[in-house]
Amino acid sequence: MKKPLYLLSAMGLLAWVLARYVWLGRGKLPQDAQVRELALGDGERISYWHVDRGRKSVVILSHGLLKRKDDHKLLGLADILLPHWDLIAYDQPGHGQSTGVAPLDWSRAGRCFSELVAEARHLGYAHVLGVGVSLGAAATIFAAAQGARLDGVVSLSCPAGPPWMPARTWRPGALRPIARLLGARLSARIDHGRWPIDVIGDRAACPLLIVHCGRDTIVPRAASEALLRSAGENATWLLDSTALHGAPRCSRDEIVLWIDRCIRQAEKTGG
Repeated sequence: MKKPLYLLSAMGLLAWVLARYVWLGRGKLPQDAQVRELALGDGERISYWHVDRGRKSVVILSHGLLKRKDDHKLLGLADILLPHWDLIAYDQPGHGQSTGVAPLDWSRAGRCFSELVAEARHLGYAHVLGVGVSLGAAATIFAAAQGARLDGVVSLSCPAGPPWMPARTWRPGALRPIARLLGARLSARIDHGRWPIDVIGDRAACPLLIVHCGRDTIVPRAASEALLRSAGENATWLLDSTALHGAPRCSRDEIVLWIDRCIRQAEKTGG
């Protein structure tokens, strides 16, 4: 009887190590990154890092569920963006050093991102763009739909909504302590409310790049294509056929070029 218990314990430990140090692996922040804190209107406190090199434009990076602002894949995106623009990356509520619980109410995630956009404008940036991954992609789309002053949004592996995602209200139950071990605090009852596909057409003139990762096992291509159809005008499709969920590979240069075009267009129109 003891042998199966030891085996199960060993397998559980191995699964945790793989999740924590491979899928949820962390890296070193850019050398000149300054870690700061922003108090939101709802009382939550958001931890973020900021690389300020005196440029006119800043890109805000928004990570996915269970991740953090020092997630190694997010820092990989930072590496390709930092030669061109200043950067901000933050811990979602309920993650890392931020307070609260994970914002699986997408509207709340959008409000958090909107307040970071307002903070970036307060810091004097002429152009502010968002790059979001999974949960972070939903946050950027909701922020744009809520009227945040964004000059462009890059959505990577966005959870579009039903029928590709679960029902709006559910209870994580035993997943809560597991999520906490992995670095995220979930509420006892989760209500997603409206989904990105419901609001993506409300983002006014904000340009949108929808990046679908061809080997994504969480967000199917049909969901990303439905998101594109609902987006209306000023939305662009980019397929990265070899990429896994939220981890662009061959599309990185195209993402940089698209952001650059957004900034140039904003400069022409006085944005």
